[in-house]
Amino acid sequence: MRLLPALLLLLSHALCAQEPLCLVERFGVEEGLLNRRVSAIVQDREGFLWIGTPGGLHRFDGYAFKTFTTADGLASNAVDDIWMDADGLLWLVRGGGRSDLQAVSIDIVEPHTGRIATFEDHFGSKAPLRAAELLPESCSAQDSTLILSATGRLIRYHPRSGFTVQQLTAGLDLIPSQTTTRGTTWGTVERTGPGHNSFVVRTHATVTRTDTVLTGKNIFWSIVGNAAFMGDTFERNGRYLTVEKEDGRSEEWWLTTSRAPVLVRTGDLSEAWWERIRTPLGEDLWLVGTTVRRMKPGDDPLAAPVVFDIAKRIPDIVFHLFTTFRDRTGHIWIGGEFGLYRLVIHPNPFQRLLWSAEIPQGHGVRIRGMTVANGSLFVNAEQEGRWELDARTGEVLRVDTTMLSRLALVPDGENGFWGGEGDSLTHRTMSGARTARGIDVTGYPVWCLLPMEADGLLAGTTNGLGWVDRALGRYTPMNSGPGAALQGATVVDLARDRAGKIWISTSVGLFNADETGQVIKRWWNGARAIGDTSHYLPASDFRHFRQDRDGIIWLATADAGLLRWDRATGEVRAISRREGLASNSVYASYADDLGQLWLPTDNGIARYDPPSGLVQNYSTTEGITHNEFNRLAHTQGPDGRLYFGGLNGITAFDPQTLRNMRPGQEAPLVITEARQFVAATDHVEDHTIAVRDGAGIRMAPGDRYFTVSMALLSFEEPARISYGWRIDGVDADWNYQHEPNLRIAALPYGDHMLRIKAQGSNGVWSGELAIPVVFERPIHLRWWFITLGAVAFLALVIWVVRSRFVSEQDSARAEPVN
Repeated sequence: MRLLPALLLLLSHALCAQEPLCLVERFGVEEGLLNRRVSAIVQDREGFLWIGTPGGLHRFDGYAFKTFTTADGLASNAVDDIWMDADGLLWLVRGGGRSDLQAVSIDIVEPHTGRIATFEDHFGSKAPLRAAELLPESCSAQDSTLILSATGRLIRYHPRSGFTVQQLTAGLDLIPSQTTTRGTTWGTVERTGPGHNSFVVRTHATVTRTDTVLTGKNIFWSIVGNAAFMGDTFERNGRYLTVEKEDGRSEEWWLTTSRAPVLVRTGDLSEAWWERIRTPLGEDLWLVGTTVRRMKPGDDPLAAPVVFDIAKRIPDIVFHLFTTFRDRTGHIWIGGEFGLYRLVIHPNPFQRLLWSAEIPQGHGVRIRGMTVANGSLFVNAEQEGRWELDARTGEVLRVDTTMLSRLALVPDGENGFWGGEGDSLTHRTMSGARTARGIDVTGYPVWCLLPMEADGLLAGTTNGLGWVDRALGRYTPMNSGPGAALQGATVVDLARDRAGKIWISTSVGLFNADETGQVIKRWWNGARAIGDTSHYLPASDFRHFRQDRDGIIWLATADAGLLRWDRATGEVRAISRREGLASNSVYASYADDLGQLWLPTDNGIARYDPPSGLVQNYSTTEGITHNEFNRLAHTQGPDGRLYFGGLNGITAFDPQTLRNMRPGQEAPLVITEARQFVAATDHVEDHTIAVRDGAGIRMAPGDRYFTVSMALLSFEEPARISYGWRIDGVDADWNYQHEPNLRIAALPYGDHMLRIKAQGSNGVWSGELAIPVVFERPIHLRWWFITLGAVAFLALVIWVVRSRFVSEQDSARAEPVN
């Protein structure tokens, strides 16, 4: 093989492990925070995030921040920490300064209803101390027992057992920082005054031990957030802490429960105490300050290799960090001086083949023809060479980097391939060996090929169609007679439908042809202008033809998006930017096992769901190789894997892998607000709690409308979340939208059921929410009123008839007898 150095370079690119994707987003006062500083983050049982700031408490659903302040019952707007107990109640702590380490106030919030009570009002005489006696630091045991402390006391609280108090050495102020699975609490003690020092202690039952090696002027535990609740226990990953010595030196130590403390580094640690985040993320990844690093427990954090540097994206994050939190879908949240930061880390679901991280002049290996056979992916590049790759791993098996223009690549149906190389059409075996001399096609670059009967090949070129006689080794242009319509046109796709008919996608329209390659009909957007409406399609530049198992034809176009053509009914529908595509320039369409369509475009990869009409776009941000793809550069393996080639290699992926990604899969769908205009009060009333508790909505006569807001608590970009809703007995099918709000003004009288579901970026739909909705009939339309009316009318008729009868009788008696 030629150019061995190039082979080795590409081989290293194909085999190296792909680093995870890291995305970061900032939320500040512009997005709804009352104060830019975020000091505390927790997630309640329903899935909402709760954010503490000096300006108040916030509930976040991924769309908006709902705020709670003193106007709603808080004792103070300043929330320095949030503890959550085993009942799911939130303890809002306003702490004092570091000198007194006293809590100023604690509010208890019931997150479902938003009800707020002070610590004293909530617990009354059940609490063994006042809130102001507690130190403003806490940690939790695995059973969600809160570990609290006060001077000389360690306090445990669980709703089932209440408060239990453990007496410590007189005057010992233990700041709890970590608990083990066996119930030992680790913390720090500070002694002020002459000989000021801090030291680490651990206490279990009535026994307290001091780790004398961990003693100094100040001790700072690393910030780990809620790592223990995500399965990263103290025993598994340990804990980092920093000891500042009296002589000014600093030491960073790593602690575990099973071995003596290990000194990791000493000297100037170049980090302020508020930056010492050491949060394990799993898969040998750690959040270290504002960087994601690859390391193992006990490694030197600042020497570990950096995978992602948040500060390069958002520079202001480096100033004061206070807390971290990992939600149930795996997102990392960081609270800092300048806002709330969301960090998303996940494996790249897209495999990047023949890809370079640094590409010159905007492109790398430019892909053209591709096909999968016998477990290998065969690739033609525009100028850079041809490859055989392992279709699963991407390993380079063979390569020829001779600089030639290579476009078409088509299996021969036996044990080889036909392809265009420079001015020739060549045939090669699976091993890459040429089987005969090339067929001269000078002046006619071959974009596509279709094997025909009698040793023929139909060839699509930059100048219409041509016929290849394989036996004679001769190429003949077909630009006269019926083929004249294609003269000068670029033919990029030749395909057969399910009935065997040949379809030709070109730059001047869609054609079909007979078995000799002679053009029969043409469909294009100019047909109406000549009075031929039966051959009208809303495009002229076609790139790919595919017929699905239901007979529907899908056409990729250069400027009209994806066309859905039902030839049985004549219906044509365009899926374009108006429907959500990032570009109207589409190169192909392929279906996965669920019937969803995947489209390489000029602006990323799009996923289209035909039943709902919803579109999801993927770009280089999500890990694909390049946002611009190419004609011809697409294929699908027998296992369903897709391969899309563009200006920088190939994006390969299994659609099922994307569906199995976490965002949206474990996230709950919730009602965030329900409001109703009530005629009796002439006001819009908030019925959120009642609706969330299952009471439903009852619309009395005169009530104008009701609104429902919902959220899939996956905390991904809102534009990536779709919602479906329907009303049983009213809607024949689901209605789909990206907006998380519904407004319904009128329904038929009677009982209904409003159903809502949501779809995250992985394409998986959530379970349904069901809200009973009743539209009451006006009194004059109710059955009892109509019955009473009918009875009254009948009674009136009877009375009239009887009155007339009686009157006639009276008249008859009054007449004189002759």
